[in-house]
Amino acid sequence: PPHRRVRLGIGYVPQGRGILPGLTTRDNLRFAATAVGRRAASLDSILAELPRLKGLLDRPGGALSGGEQQLLALARALIQQPRILLLDEPTAWLDEMSEKQFIQHLQQWLGKRRTLVVATHRLPILDLVDRIIVLENGKVVMDGPRDAILHQHGLAPQKATQRTVTMKPAAVAEEGAA
Repeated sequence: PPHRRVRLGIGYVPQGRGILPGLTTRDNLRFAATAVGRRAASLDSILAELPRLKGLLDRPGGALSGGEQQLLALARALIQQPRILLLDEPTAWLDEMSEKQFIQHLQQWLGKRRTLVVATHRLPILDLVDRIIVLENGKVVMDGPRDAILHQHGLAPQKATQRTVTMKPAAVAEEGAA
């Protein structure tokens, strides 16, 4: 259940965002804070971390753009002050600019010695991780340092012009055997 996950210090941003579309941005954040027993004052700290939300406080969640909704979903998770953050396709529906901003917010959050687990097919989000684990049909088919796995596929996160990636386990197995 969500309350147990929160008590364990685990935040979650689902692929469907999980915001309350009929509530304002402010009320979405207050609801998330109240759900974990945080005082409304923690709203100020989240707005300091994610200042783009300040101008959206009185807008309903359902009236926000896709990028703004994703930022709100991230803020709802971060207001719970998790040590571990689980993200399911966090930038799948974002344009390139919104994706970059989302990643920048996560880089700031991660700088405080926290853990991020992300399910993604988007290459830019991999800049946030140190390790890549690829699952196929519930089985681990690749596991290793990010840079080594990307190199095996002829990719480098800083130089990639593409935004999505498909990794083929067979290519890794063949290179590993050589």
